[in-house]
Amino acid sequence: HFEKMLYDNGQLVSLYAQAYAWTGKKEYLDVVSQTLAFVDRHWSDGSGGFYSSFDADSEGEEGKYYVWTKAELDQVIPEGIDRDLFYTYNDIREDGNWEHQKNILQRHRRADVVANQFKLSLEDFLASITRSHQALLDRRNARILPGLDDKILTSWNGLMLQGYIDAYRVTGNEAWLKRARLNADFMVREMIHDGYRLDRNFKNGKSTINGFLDDYATVIQAFLSMYQVTFETTWLDHARGLTDHVLAHFDGDSSAFFYYTSDLDPPLVARRIDYGDNVIPSANSIMARNLLLLGEILYDESYVTRAKTMFGAVWPRLKKDGQPSFYSNWCQLMLTLIRPPYEVAIVGPDYHTPLLELVRGYHPDALFLGGAEEGNLPLLAHKLSEGETLIYVCQNKTCKRPTSDPKEAKALLAE
Repeated sequence: HFEKMLYDNGQLVSLYAQAYAWTGKKEYLDVVSQTLAFVDRHWSDGSGGFYSSFDADSEGEEGKYYVWTKAELDQVIPEGIDRDLFYTYNDIREDGNWEHQKNILQRHRRADVVANQFKLSLEDFLASITRSHQALLDRRNARILPGLDDKILTSWNGLMLQGYIDAYRVTGNEAWLKRARLNADFMVREMIHDGYRLDRNFKNGKSTINGFLDDYATVIQAFLSMYQVTFETTWLDHARGLTDHVLAHFDGDSSAFFYYTSDLDPPLVARRIDYGDNVIPSANSIMARNLLLLGEILYDESYVTRAKTMFGAVWPRLKKDGQPSFYSNWCQLMLTLIRPPYEVAIVGPDYHTPLLELVRGYHPDALFLGGAEEGNLPLLAHKLSEGETLIYVCQNKTCKRPTSDPKEAKALLAE
């Protein structure tokens, strides 16, 4: 199916960014770059928000914008090694690999395998593929675009914001942080009202519809990540304000889960509770992870206790169903509860340099906090040393010997 959704693209950017941090494979970073270029090109509103989706159809035909006959491809990609590589890599056939003799660009073989087949270095192979991609993109820009759904949904924007933050985190690309900040500022300016009440939808310059639990969950998640790559405490303040609004207006179920709708909305026959993870993780599982992370950063045991209680409520259901893939985000929470995260505090005037070096690595079990000053966070107390920038790797609030060397800090994180 050819429909493109913001929530898919946001989550996949995060996934590929993490895969790149873990493996260093340029192919994964290329997916991140190309996806964000698409979002910038087609789904970015002047307000800072992101649009929702593209239809599957254009000109009444499904996938017409994206598929190619071999004859069309022959016109764009010159005969020779570039064409041979591209056709082999993307399964291009004379009679098409899809309907009506059309080809979908689809990869069934790894880049390094195809490069070896043609006796090329991986770098030369990927350079050739990039040239062909650009040529096709230039040609495709002349086609009629699929229909655009230009409403801006808070929950999906939270996922895309997280994608931009993750992309910046593993690359240090300031343009991606700038775009993330533009969206985060849009959320604060246009979607948060009345003491951290969120609206769900933005269109034609106006926000509407009182937010649901997933709106709060994904935005809190992204704001917590925004703090960890900038050390700007305003994002923690916003995350806490939104969390306290959720506790005040979505709470009340004896199982410890949150309702999907707020008590500020008109009463329903029954208020829904979602806890199973699907194509998007459940709002309850995201909120549980938010509570644990926020509690760790702020030293607030009430948040941590609530996260543990929520997991305790879902654990019997997870075991009974025997389908952990439907509880994948809860399983991530379980791993964090079993092995508490590293608390990496970076304090001093040059905090940004070691922060950027450390967050580029694959550290799913670490949270980062700090700044030029100690500020008000308990975890940073008594860690500032005049004129120095020090890194403290801690666990369960117990810190190892501080270091000024990011490489030494990485070694401590690998223990």
